[in-house]
Amino acid sequence: MNEKNATPHTALMSRAQEAQVVENVIVGSDLSKLTPMERLMFYCATCESVGLNPLTRPLEYIYLENKLVLYARREATEQLRRIHDVSITKLTPTTIQLDNEDLYMITADAKNGKGRQDSSTGAVSLSGADGQR
Repeated sequence: MNEKNATPHTALMSRAQEAQVVENVIVGSDLSKLTPMERLMFYCATCESVGLNPLTRPLEYIYLENKLVLYARREATEQLRRIHDVSITKLTPTTIQLDNEDLYMITADAKNGKGRQDSSTGAVSLSGADGQR
């Protein structure tokens, strides 16, 4: 491998090793099965693939449905918004009750530099919520 073309993660692993790690993650979707070196390689490769700076810690490991996965932190979304010239044009918060459970929902409307618009809604249960510790 040419050192001049090596990225931080490829300097540590061969392309064959990288391919095996990526296949294991895609098929199994559980990062806990990887070694720390393989997780680091996957983290860096993920950042590189979308243009994120891994030194700003844009991603975080979290357990979701009993699997260790990468989660995009605020740092990731801010970098991606800057890279793709995306502006949030409107935030619409709503609280509803569904099946005796209070849900806090927020809809974000966004627009990119080319004029494409999109919106997305997220929701979280407020039942039993007592603040972050």
